[in-house]
Amino acid sequence: MEIKLVAEQLEAWARKDGWWPITEKIGAQYSGDLLESLNINDAEEWSRRCRNNALFIKRVFRSVTPYYLRQAEELAPAVMAAIDAEHQRLIDEEQSIALVAAAANKECMEAVNAKLMNSPLAIQAKEVREALHSLVAMLPPNTIRLTIHEVAA
Repeated sequence: MEIKLVAEQLEAWARKDGWWPITEKIGAQYSGDLLESLNINDAEEWSRRCRNNALFIKRVFRSVTPYYLRQAEELAPAVMAAIDAEHQRLIDEEQSIALVAAAANKECMEAVNAKLMNSPLAIQAKEVREALHSLVAMLPPNTIRLTIHEVAA
């Protein structure tokens, strides 16, 4: 594994997300003795360990000495696993957003089709209700509260 390429990807990720969040994600992928465990409940101790781990990761991947190169080689698989997991998380998040938008689009088309096909009023109302609920589902929870009062036809 080319350490220089891993270091470049690590630095780019850190510029985007910050060192503490990525340090935590790298620590979750690493099972050796180089990093301190972040599986603790004390907030001050967690902050101290996270800061130490971040400083250590920076030092290891920014240094060119043989000593730090060996440590970078040990950490590199965890760094790449964390980067891959983050990429997968972003892909999944993007796909879920697209899925919600596609479902809303489908429901809206069904409502329009019900009207264009001159479906019974009960069917049109059902399709419009489903379309409205699917549009509201595209937003974060409690952004819009929708109450529909149906009038007897």
